[in-house]
Amino acid sequence: MCAEEMDKYVPFRTGILRNTRFIGVDKVVYHGPYTHYHCIGKLMVDAETGSAWARFGTSKVYKEPPTYMEYNGAPMRGPYWDKRMWADNKREIMNNLAKAAGGVAK
Repeated sequence: MCAEEMDKYVPFRTGILRNTRFIGVDKVVYHGPYTHYHCIGKLMVDAETGSAWARFGTSKVYKEPPTYMEYNGAPMRGPYWDKRMWADNKREIMNNLAKAAGGVAK
């Protein structure tokens, strides 16, 4: 339930980020090469060149001053999609979990 609900919040242009997710027993993990900075919502660049396209073998740094990313499908899609999905769907998720466990959510 949670992973499918989260799909509506995950940034989406080509679908790579959404399609690299792994659904575990107790977590959902996204393995895309740019997952971290999409989750945070701040642009990361090659430290030497300042380009969003980093050279092979280099690490990226946050752009200074901070540049916040813009997302297709915003405001639904964007950073911190897990926290926003939970805030919007908490009651339904809790009810489904309680029902699956044979109880009732409080």
